Amino acid sequence: MITVQESLRLPELQKIIIRSGRSGLARKISWVHVIDHDDVAHFLEGQELLLSCGQVWPADRKSEEKFLNSLLRHQISGIILATGRYLTQCPPALLEFGEKYSIPIMEVSFHVPFVRVTRAIHQEIMERQFKNKELVNQVPTSLTELMQVANDRNEVCEILASFLKCTVLFTDETNALLEEASPKDEQPINLSTKINTFAEQLKNEQSYANFKTHTIERHVQAIHLQSATPYIIAVPIFIEGNEYGTLWLLHNDDILTEYHSLALEHAAHVLIDIYMLQQEENIKRWQLQSEVLGLLIENLETAHIVVDRKMLEIGLKPAGEWMAGLILSGNIHLSTQTLLELGLIRGVCNKWFKQQKEISGFCEVYDDQVVLLFSSSLENSELKKRLAILNQHLATIHNQLSPVIVIGDRQRELLSFVSSYKSTKSLAAIVQFKSNSGKTYFTEQFQREILLYGNMSPADAHNLLNKLLPEELHFEQDEILYETLKCLALNSFNREVVAKTLHIHRNTLRYRIKKIEELLQDSLSSPHCQFWIQTALNIESLSRQHRLG
Repeated sequence: MITVQESLRLPELQKIIIRSGRSGLARKISWVHVIDHDDVAHFLEGQELLLSCGQVWPADRKSEEKFLNSLLRHQISGIILATGRYLTQCPPALLEFGEKYSIPIMEVSFHVPFVRVTRAIHQEIMERQFKNKELVNQVPTSLTELMQVANDRNEVCEILASFLKCTVLFTDETNALLEEASPKDEQPINLSTKINTFAEQLKNEQSYANFKTHTIERHVQAIHLQSATPYIIAVPIFIEGNEYGTLWLLHNDDILTEYHSLALEHAAHVLIDIYMLQQEENIKRWQLQSEVLGLLIENLETAHIVVDRKMLEIGLKPAGEWMAGLILSGNIHLSTQTLLELGLIRGVCNKWFKQQKEISGFCEVYDDQVVLLFSSSLENSELKKRLAILNQHLATIHNQLSPVIVIGDRQRELLSFVSSYKSTKSLAAIVQFKSNSGKTYFTEQFQREILLYGNMSPADAHNLLNKLLPEELHFEQDEILYETLKCLALNSFNREVVAKTLHIHRNTLRYRIKKIEELLQDSLSSPHCQFWIQTALNIESLSRQHRLG
């Protein structure tokens, strides 16, 4: 088979653009099928790449949802939509479907013939199958049978070392030694001090240079290194055009032959298959996570029946009380994120979860927002420290992101997650633009604000804001005066602190305050005025939703 990512490197597919579902590019393609009627799922077996010009695309949202769900049940590999005649662009529901379930949604011009895409992929699939069978037929059956039960790199190396009576190593793309196996009762060959030398020698070989030209085909070739002892064969492994690592075979006494080379090449193919299987399992887990999140928020009745089983399949065990979280952009200029940015944020968050011992959870995109579902027994103070590290990682995605993390109420039961989620939604509208720098907010600390503003609609907030603040003090009209007023409120109207925070002279601050007071027709020293300014700033984020929507 070939993955979606690999297929996009074929010359015939160079004009295809990925619109959503990038996290599913490792999905395998078993075959290519054209969508020529709305009941196409009846003819699918799984892992098909579907092509459509949009002529029979469902006309209404309900039919579209039913159609996409039928494709999801058959675990398709992706969809390529030819736009320009029947559809001018990819339907929003399709893009959302792709991002939610990690199914690549791609677009190409209507003028690109589907027959070229189909023939190119099918030809690549057939050639790979032929070459794989050709290699397997040259390797002892006893070895291929042993390799069929190997589950990871370590087992592959152990099997190969025992079968060939040689030392076997696996190094990553930086030449770091990850796996080492030797035959029983034999002294392993110490290559740790020489591995960089041999790796440099390997890269100087002409055969190694040829690997870079094989960007589509999983090109695996054993290379004999010219050295006295130990005798060395190496197989560089490239996956989807990227260097994955190198499999090494070493022996001090016997010269390594073609027999050893073929066995090593077969083992390299097994390593690639294991890697791709792990990628597929990741995609399935992401899909399960998205389903669990949707059930807990939208359909508690069904969640009550299936959520425990699905959480078991995900491999997520409770580490304490359950909480919801939202990752938002705290930058007014970047209040919404693209599907690509949302996917990147999700990836960073899930990587962070894997590094945590006292926090168990995952991150998924839901309703165009990045949502956290996790459990922890950590106190809020310690949890805030951990989330501060996540914030730092998130800030590297976009230099203007200024991530804001909102954490909901703690719940003892997973089925009560929706309550925590709703509390995060209420607070998020209030605090999203409360600070210029990324921060973490807990709903438990903002109960008063949630009670006061949580049920307020964006339109009502907008109307109230206009009554409390003159238009000249809104962010869009005068960013300098707005930020000055905001800094004053955040620092209890302490002018000395505000001047230092804004890095301006006290006279400059006095000038700005005078101008603000003229617009307000009130004194900033008045407790009454300070109260309404604080109220206005509290509902500013909620009002912005009305202005943006």
